[in-house]
Amino acid sequence: MRKTILTIATLMLYFSAGCGSDSSTTTDAEPNAVSDEQTTPEQETPDPTTADETASPTNPLDGIGTVERIGSGFRFLEGPAYRSSDNTLLFSDIPDNTIFRLLADGTIEPFRENQQTNGLLFDSQDRLLIATHGGRTLSRLEDNDTVTVLAERFDDALLNSPNDIALHTNGDVYFTDPPFGIAPEASEVGCSGVYRLTAAGDLSRFWCNGINTFPNGIALSPNQDELYVAFSGSGEIMRWQVGPDGSIGATDSFATTAGSADGMVVDAEGNLFVTTAAGVEVFAPDGTLWGVIEVPEQPANCTLGGPDGNTLFITARTGLYSVQLQ
Repeated sequence: MRKTILTIATLMLYFSAGCGSDSSTTTDAEPNAVSDEQTTPEQETPDPTTADETASPTNPLDGIGTVERIGSGFRFLEGPAYRSSDNTLLFSDIPDNTIFRLLADGTIEPFRENQQTNGLLFDSQDRLLIATHGGRTLSRLEDNDTVTVLAERFDDALLNSPNDIALHTNGDVYFTDPPFGIAPEASEVGCSGVYRLTAAGDLSRFWCNGINTFPNGIALSPNQDELYVAFSGSGEIMRWQVGPDGSIGATDSFATTAGSADGMVVDAEGNLFVTTAAGVEVFAPDGTLWGVIEVPEQPANCTLGGPDGNTLFITARTGLYSVQLQ
């Protein structure tokens, strides 16, 4: 019994001394020091879910490569569209009435000649949607090489000059209609407009304002609940709310560019790349300007592509350019 009491007393002395730490170590410690075995609320490991929700957005310009010219000698380039099925890029030379094709090996060749064309976009079936500019239509190039006119008139009036295109996953097409391909006085609709063409073929207009407002580039957010439109006249980017069925809701001002806002593309994180007088301006989803990609010529449009989807292709007057993003 006495032996048991002695053992318990010994153990109590052992633990009160710091689990085997000698007295000099305990005495020499900083008064406010925290041992490895102690935890304060500030040092607790954060919940990964909470950390993700509060994480700062990533700047898409971090680690960006060098802007390279990959094609030259054109007259005025626009409307780049990338097709991942064969890693080719199509783009328009407006004065030349030609759609060119950049092949995966870097070769550039005419794809379709004698075609009035501006904005281009592939649909879910890899058919090419074409804003025909001076042709005053929104059209589609079929697999058999024929052209189907999707929209030509609104309320019996000819469209102005369909310019750029965005596509909803439900098949709805949104497009801008400034008078760039015609003389402004030739406008039958009487305003610059932005339109929605449903998959069922119903055409409606949700923006109609002065002929010189020049709605131009157009793009949807990654989850397709927001639609962005660049206005070349003011340099402003406006944003519309989009319903699950593709319907258009309220609008507000998203950002103001350096001027001459033109074509645009949105990346998977919701960052908006807009061609302007300054170059390619890049905006975060909340409208904050990340920075500007400088281009040797004033750019007119851009799109993302490449095998990894991180190559930004830029059409800029006489040259075609590319830059690698992270």
